[in-house]
Amino acid sequence: MAARPFDVVLWGATGFTGALVAEYLLAAAQTAGFTFAVGGRNKAKLEAVLARAASRSGVTSITPPIIIADSDDQDSLDKMVAQARVVLTTVGPYAKYGWKLVDACVRIRTDYVDLTGEPHFVRGVAEKYHEQAVKNGVLIVNACGFDSIPSDLGTFMCELTGK
Repeated sequence: MAARPFDVVLWGATGFTGALVAEYLLAAAQTAGFTFAVGGRNKAKLEAVLARAASRSGVTSITPPIIIADSDDQDSLDKMVAQARVVLTTVGPYAKYGWKLVDACVRIRTDYVDLTGEPHFVRGVAEKYHEQAVKNGVLIVNACGFDSIPSDLGTFMCELTGK
């Protein structure tokens, strides 16, 4: 994979789960030293999420870039995906909003991670994209954290608050 400006792009940071993941990534990036950006449709909402994440995590030394893209605009998704080694998406329902993103990741050779709980989407992605993903060396990870996110984030929040 050619050098990309970001290790991770978080797609869908303005939703409930996306905002929690943005906070986690902000804190983790400070200690682990990886680069990430947040992506979505609304710059003002993304800025608010990042401000809240910085306030809650206490991390003010990192300001992740914002990438504006829309799940209905393949060109904007392609441009976003091309900037990352991995796209982590919290934009669901995946059967409605995920297909173009998976397609972009497979074509552009960017690893893809979601947290879907939609078995029909997972099966469809495997049927449609598995062979090309293998050929392109792209990892597609569906349902990552589907059952573990609540406990993982609860533990993280306890660490942040010291309780």
